[in-house]
Amino acid sequence: MFCQITQNWHSWPCTDRAAVVELITATTTNTALTIAGALDSRTHGKGIKVNDVERKRLAICGNSFHPD
Repeated sequence: MFCQITQNWHSWPCTDRAAVVELITATTTNTALTIAGALDSRTHGKGIKVNDVERKRLAICGNSFHPD
């Protein structure tokens, strides 16, 4: 959907985050796919560390393309 989003906001100014979300959610395709979105205005901390126990709980496993 990225190329459709880019085409949709091609000539519109991205003046603030709310405008970006509006432009993204206004995007549709010829096959009627739409995008849902919302502005998350919460503050998220930086540098949060995940310990080994928490990481194992995520059950993320690699594949042959990205084994790690």
